Amino acid sequence: MPGALRRESGMRGRRVLIAVLAVAVATMGAAAGADAKKKKKKKVVAVTKSAAVPFGSNSAVTGSAACAGKTHMTGGGYAISPSFTPPSTGLRSSAVSNHAAGSKSWTTGAGAFVNPSASGSLTSYVRCEGNNAGQLVVTGSSTVSYDPGVGGNSVLNCPPGTHV
Repeated sequence: MPGALRRESGMRGRRVLIAVLAVAVATMGAAAGADAKKKKKKKVVAVTKSAAVPFGSNSAVTGSAACAGKTHMTGGGYAISPSFTPPSTGLRSSAVSNHAAGSKSWTTGAGAFVNPSASGSLTSYVRCEGNNAGQLVVTGSSTVSYDPGVGGNSVLNCPPGTHV
């Protein structure tokens, strides 16, 4: 009888252990499922939009990219493709303008030298943020001139309680 009693209590212990493990696994699975649901509901706060215009040697072009719907512009920029690679390939160009155009778009402009002969594109980019993520308080514009071959910084400060 003592052997049977030991087997009975050993079986009961195994059943309890198996039940505890099953509950633990189910709990971890439910927690992982809840985390997965939370991740799916997270919305993208900002997106980048772009617009390209054809660009060739001995020409000047302008382009603009715009935010759509219930979004506003938070920044922007441009790219020229193919870029100039010395001594003689790509578009040898100079940016003429690169700035915000209102609260929803970014405008850029560039001019290309006659040589080397090349064609490509000027692509304007705008970073768009949902209106529910914040408000556009101020748009700033600044011009800085640099001597050829010299770089520098342009510093803009945000009003108190705001961010870029």
